[in-house]
Amino acid sequence: MDKCMFKRHIKTIIGSILLVLLCCITSIEAKTFKVASYNVENLFDLSMEGTEYPEYIPNTGYGWTKDIANIKYTNIARVIKDLGGDVVALQEVESKKALITLRDRLKDFGVNY
Repeated sequence: MDKCMFKRHIKTIIGSILLVLLCCITSIEAKTFKVASYNVENLFDLSMEGTEYPEYIPNTGYGWTKDIANIKYTNIARVIKDLGGDVVALQEVESKKALITLRDRLKDFGVNY
């Protein structure tokens, strides 16, 4: 076998391998990754830590109470569940405690982050 014919066979073999690999790669089902962003608008906890806006100081005349906070956490958890994001970026969360409370509420809806 001469050198020219050998190169042609190698090119044919490499081309065939690449074609098979290309077919395998394109037949793999594409996975989606969903990123969601949600401004939860002043998600405060019920602790006095000095970071509260006056209207979110618990049990004052402004109306931020445990019952109102529970409603807000539940509503936000429902929205996040409906968004169905693999990752959710939240804005306007006061503290780690507020975030943990929301995470626990999400677990009630079967969502684990």
